[in-house]
Amino acid sequence: EAFWHEERELWHQVSTYPYKPFVMWGNPVLHGRFVNYDQTEFGVIRRTANLQPACPNVVWIFGGSTMMGQGAPDDMTVASYLSHELNSGSAKCAAVVNLGADAYDNNQELVLFLELLKSGKRPSMAVFYDGVNEAVVGVREPAGARAFYDETGIRNKLETRSSVLTALRDVLAKTYSVQLTRTVLQRLHLQKTEVDERWAPRTPMQQQQIANDILDNYEANLKMICALARESGFPVFFFWQPIIYYGGKPLDSFESHLLLNDPDDGSYPAVYREAERRAPGQYVFLGRLLDHVIQPLYIDPLHISPDGNRMAAEKIAQAIREAR
Repeated sequence: EAFWHEERELWHQVSTYPYKPFVMWGNPVLHGRFVNYDQTEFGVIRRTANLQPACPNVVWIFGGSTMMGQGAPDDMTVASYLSHELNSGSAKCAAVVNLGADAYDNNQELVLFLELLKSGKRPSMAVFYDGVNEAVVGVREPAGARAFYDETGIRNKLETRSSVLTALRDVLAKTYSVQLTRTVLQRLHLQKTEVDERWAPRTPMQQQQIANDILDNYEANLKMICALARESGFPVFFFWQPIIYYGGKPLDSFESHLLLNDPDDGSYPAVYREAERRAPGQYVFLGRLLDHVIQPLYIDPLHISPDGNRMAAEKIAQAIREAR
């Protein structure tokens, strides 16, 4: 309960996320008992447990909130479990740097990766843990796979002229009297009901087209990341993460409730089917990682619990060991 209280306090600060050039936003500095974001040479990043600062083997790991560690204490994130795996037994030491940031998709990670290389920094290897945000952005943002989370909202803020009349209009539009009038007019068919196209059901053909766009964009990013890594002389690994909408995991009552309250029209499964089809030789598909796990692991449709993080970290470590 103490952890979740601290986690909720963090989310109260979401609106204060600092602006960061080219990637739009970064992590806030935060220090608590369970959750810590430290100012470092890489910017503000989530603290990794079992850190090996003196180790010459540095591992950069990129991703969104799932890599950042939403829903987990510092020592139970994917990064911390990976640090434990890579530093256990007779394995060489590894200093794991968690570069995950809330809501980042692979487009932003590519830019962050490039900026770090331009600054002269070099890792021993890099890991990218993606899939969820690529699907969410590609399915829900009008700009599609080449956008970032809430691109529409940020675009509107930048393109709307700020004035007293604009502010007054926005305030009035949210009043009960205006909303009631709109509802009455819509029911009398005197005003057209506004429909957000992002949430309108799609045909199977539309879903497949969106899936193709998302994976085409993802593969293009991977090619650029691989080229940069080759030029800089280190290996890079890619992983496509689990989501509650895809796979054969037995769902308990809580997980079933999550799906009931956040249904999908089939768009996310279409993206994941295409991602699984294209994975061989390019990235490790973990969309079926939890298929045979009976215990509840999802804390919401997009994020898994610390036990799920540990399972993902074990798979990532296995792939790294096999490549050595």
